[in-house]
Amino acid sequence: MLVKGKWCAPSRCLWSSGIAILDKVTVAGIYGEFKLEPLFVGHLKVQTADTAMIIDELTKRANARNALTVDEAKSIIQEIARMMQTETIRDRSCFQRLKRAKFLPVSIGATKPTLEDSSAEFVIADHERYSEAFKPLAALLDFSLEEVQVLHPLIETLGLGSRYLSRNVKEVSELSANPDRNDELTSELQSRAYGFYW
Repeated sequence: MLVKGKWCAPSRCLWSSGIAILDKVTVAGIYGEFKLEPLFVGHLKVQTADTAMIIDELTKRANARNALTVDEAKSIIQEIARMMQTETIRDRSCFQRLKRAKFLPVSIGATKPTLEDSSAEFVIADHERYSEAFKPLAALLDFSLEEVQVLHPLIETLGLGSRYLSRNVKEVSELSANPDRNDELTSELQSRAYGFYW
């Protein structure tokens, strides 16, 4: 098929993809307006990018020297998480290969994020107060709280759910040895707690 003035075999083409895949050309932007998807996908067997293909692409880029920037990694990770919400992945071995690649953006405080593999020491900020408390001290996955919510299926699939701050922080409240009794607060609490003791 003719793509941007060059002939390409159907095996080198994708109908559509949320990210650029090395050695593949997307054709929906060229032929989509003519409603030719049934021809390309059905008869010519041009693939549409699926989650496993995007994961393999991220793995390849992460394993290639200087082929992946932090921004690209974040964008691809978010695309994978979005695709996982609507697609069932049959071959889950792609996740095992991905776990060994340096694709996770991790930063401490205001330092520039670096790409790490899943065995690196970091935590995932999923709670605003914990995030603020630990940001200057701990290596954090470099995504906002909202982005972490979208990434949840991917985080769990990669076996990283135990790294959520909310699963690792234990809040402890203590009273001093001789607390002062506040009669006003005690009375207010008793009046509100009346319903618990009916």
